[in-house]
Amino acid sequence: MSYIVLTPVGNHKLYSLDQFLEAVRRFEPKPAEIVLCIDLDCPRKDEISKIEDIKVLYNPEIFVSPSYLERICSAREILRKYFIYSKYEWALWIDSDIICPPETPKVLLKVAEKKNCILVSNQYPARTTGYWSGSGCMLTHKLACTLSKFWIGRLGKKNISEDFVFLSIVDKSKYFIREFLGKEARVVGKFIKVEHILR
Repeated sequence: MSYIVLTPVGNHKLYSLDQFLEAVRRFEPKPAEIVLCIDLDCPRKDEISKIEDIKVLYNPEIFVSPSYLERICSAREILRKYFIYSKYEWALWIDSDIICPPETPKVLLKVAEKKNCILVSNQYPARTTGYWSGSGCMLTHKLACTLSKFWIGRLGKKNISEDFVFLSIVDKSKYFIREFLGKEARVVGKFIKVEHILR
């Protein structure tokens, strides 16, 4: 299996980055690339850019607060485009505050093959109660990332997060995915147990 790990790293999530990288380095099989997208105003920018086993992309969306959706949306889009033009078929998206076990890529790929789908969402503990099944821990085939994109939806004064929009497009396209590709769209479940490091 040849795949890459894609990770948006906002300035407000730097507290878990070292622990995250340590976990990803233990993945079996190892990723062909670990690609981070960090904010241009990241206080650890110089230090992170010197880490030898990662590729760093830069997010220019620094005109709003670090915790705003615009920043994470921009970073995810940069990573999505990088993946589309790469030579890899699969990308493992993991947020930098999600710690996954070594068997993560192997397990999620087996799910994708068994279910014949282009996207596997692994659920992770939410910030409050329950579980989320967003883009914090998901395996995507390149087809999913050419079909959809990350953007913030707005209904009046309410925002719809970028990963919800991305996944909604994939979910609502299941008929076309089945018709044109002979595949299923997305599978959601607790396939691996992950830790969500919250501050």
